[in-house]
Amino acid sequence: NCLGLTLQTAPHLWSIGVEQQFYLFSPLVVKFLTLKNLYYSLAGMCLFFMLLPIGIEKLLPEEYIWKTNVLNFLYLSKFNCLSLGGLAAAFLHLKPTLQLPKRSATVVKLLFVMTIVCWILGVHLNRFTIELYCFLFVLLVVGVRLYPKSLTILESPILRRIGKISFGIYIYHFLVLKGT
Repeated sequence: NCLGLTLQTAPHLWSIGVEQQFYLFSPLVVKFLTLKNLYYSLAGMCLFFMLLPIGIEKLLPEEYIWKTNVLNFLYLSKFNCLSLGGLAAAFLHLKPTLQLPKRSATVVKLLFVMTIVCWILGVHLNRFTIELYCFLFVLLVVGVRLYPKSLTILESPILRRIGKISFGIYIYHFLVLKGT
């Protein structure tokens, strides 16, 4: 408790901790793999962390005292999504000059609109909602990386300025909202 504020003052900062855990854990996995095996390992990690909560819910009895804590940890760790992002990064590393057809810009624009519409409408897939949005955003990032001219709207001066200050907004927005 500092200045009358508790840890609940900035609960959004858990994601920085999760990233740090992933960055500490993933090099241990990557160090011993060839690039080809890296794909399989990251895909395996993604599936493992996506399906593990289902297994825990089905196999552990309700009276197991740590069941809720383990499920909350797995939900908050987001290793499944971080692994999917790592898989996309490995793909882009191997194919940095991949040429896409002209229609790719249209596909990326449609993907952008579809992602925003799904988010606004609150599309849910029960247990796999996080994975849905992660997959859509990974596809969007890969599409924009491979076809940069597809979303030139992101190059507007206002969005560039927001991009430069976005980390500060992320860090301080909750404190500002709590203080008002």
